[in-house]
Amino acid sequence: MAVERKIYTIEPILEERIWGGQELIKMFNLKTNLKNVAEMYTVIAIPDHLDCHVTEANLPLSVFFEENKELFGCQKEYLPVRMVVGNQIKDLSVQVHPDDEYGMAHSHMRGMLRSTMNEFLSGLEDAESGDVASFTVATGKAAEPFIARLVAEAKKKFPQLRGEVVGIVNDFFGHSITVSGLVTAQDLIAQLKDRPTLGERVLIPANMLRHGEGVFLDDYTVEQVEQALGRRLTISETDGYSLCDAIFRQEP
Repeated sequence: MAVERKIYTIEPILEERIWGGQELIKMFNLKTNLKNVAEMYTVIAIPDHLDCHVTEANLPLSVFFEENKELFGCQKEYLPVRMVVGNQIKDLSVQVHPDDEYGMAHSHMRGMLRSTMNEFLSGLEDAESGDVASFTVATGKAAEPFIARLVAEAKKKFPQLRGEVVGIVNDFFGHSITVSGLVTAQDLIAQLKDRPTLGERVLIPANMLRHGEGVFLDDYTVEQVEQALGRRLTISETDGYSLCDAIFRQEP
């Protein structure tokens, strides 16, 4: 199906940091509950990590690009444009990431995945105990090996940690769709409800839900999925810090 050639709205991703300020909020009249906006990603399309939302299509930018490359005049594997604006008011450390060629050769990860790994490992340093409720991280098939690698790192520090990673096969849209942003509640329920190793908590990335809502793409609510699974869902943002926090969070 051909997509109309028109101007589409790409919603920015806002990131709060301890070194961030208020200037971006004032300059762009941003509506946010964040204490500050240190970084504003105006265009970025990294599946299961930083992925802007296309308003009119109601899709992550990475998926919109994949399905409509003719609109971009580009046939690359991934959208080769990233735009970010920052506001720094305090000193910060700067990590220099390798280019994609170096990253894939030495750690089988592109630069931004290495960034997510570094964020997770940084959060892991602050974790004090692995005595938390067992968990299952549900994600897309594409991200499954990488997320499993992060959980394995956590288990190295805390051998008693009980957790697993499950890549959900996309029966709803088709098996060629492997990103977590297009996983539906129906597939989630069907593939987890009878799983004998299902954790006491089910962690899912925020991009499984419609932007700004507690609803999956197939109109199931978070509460409906929790009832079907008999488990509480923990929603995590797609950065490494958030995933680490979700894993080690002590919930009542």
